[in-house]
Amino acid sequence: ERAVIIALASAEYDEGDYLRDFGGFLHWKQDQPTNPALSDGRILLRPYVTDDARAFSASARSSVETVGKWLTWCTPAFDEERAARYIRHSTADRASRTAFSYGIFDAADGAHLGGIALNRIDWSARCANLGYWVASHAAGRGVCKAAARLMIRHGFADLGLQRIEIMPAAANEPSRRVALGTGARSEGVLRGKLARDGVPEDA
Repeated sequence: ERAVIIALASAEYDEGDYLRDFGGFLHWKQDQPTNPALSDGRILLRPYVTDDARAFSASARSSVETVGKWLTWCTPAFDEERAARYIRHSTADRASRTAFSYGIFDAADGAHLGGIALNRIDWSARCANLGYWVASHAAGRGVCKAAARLMIRHGFADLGLQRIEIMPAAANEPSRRVALGTGARSEGVLRGKLARDGVPEDA
């Protein structure tokens, strides 16, 4: 199975009302907050807290047929304890600035809709990977694209990144549409970059 690398560079990113001044992206902004809540008025991205474990687990287990097809952690066994363990790890990662993982929530009622993260960060190159998933009950509503746009803005404007990569499997059309819908460009194929259940996949 093949996958593609899709990427944005800060100087190429233009989201209209989201961002106007590209020059501000090109400075290291280490003093900027690394765990703010991000919202477009419809969805809210925020760091997970312990109390989110039950909703996180329920979203994942209800989405095994869609999300689990691409993300091996999403199985019927992803119970509340596994969700809590992920939350603990993501909190530690955020503190060490090795990854920034957020839950995606409905801004109006707080319902859990999915997750998104900037990870595999290379601070020397100011480059990171963007990963995301959306629960089955929230699919088809533009949630993932909106979340990706917010996270990309955060990466460039607040974290000082200059390149964000997205590497969906080639057959994962929904994920590829989200990536390209943010303004990212397809740059090609990396052979054997990904692995699923121990099987190499191109990226």
